[in-house]
Amino acid sequence: MDEVAILLPWQETKLGLVPVAKKYDYPEHVMTSANIINLDIWKKVKGFREDFFIDGIDIEYSFKVRRAGYKIIRDNRVSVDHELGDIKIKYFRGKKYILGNYNYIRRYYIVRNNHYIFDEYVKFSPFLCIDLIKARDTYIGILLFERHKIKKIKAMRQGLEDYRNGIVGKYTYSKKRKNWR
Repeated sequence: MDEVAILLPWQETKLGLVPVAKKYDYPEHVMTSANIINLDIWKKVKGFREDFFIDGIDIEYSFKVRRAGYKIIRDNRVSVDHELGDIKIKYFRGKKYILGNYNYIRRYYIVRNNHYIFDEYVKFSPFLCIDLIKARDTYIGILLFERHKIKKIKAMRQGLEDYRNGIVGKYTYSKKRKNWR
């Protein structure tokens, strides 16, 4: 088990996903909830990316350990209930929208940090990284179904702008950003 960086159970969510029939599988990235992390490997790869503050930390770490040649193993015989925010599934004109109903500051971090993950890992995992930065359906879902739409959209745009300006770490309030706080 020296090559296993993360061991985790199946995570039951409101998304209604069903575990694969195999006892174990090897996901490409996982949430940190209920995981067992190999601390020796954690030290070798220099741990979590703390400058993300929140959101994307688990995805980035998953990519980092896999790129370093380690495994992520999920035991599908064991499960835990996991809440992913206030998940709702809605349909509009035949299209399915999975809504996280995250607050505006979480939306800021998701957009900003996912772009950093894309830059670092797109050559390692191109399809997953492209999915991380696809925002069109997220914007549409927020505009159609979520509360505080404008605040969330402005926060997402600020996250993209901060990414383009190389800003990481905890969000700091300034008068320039006052309009979406």
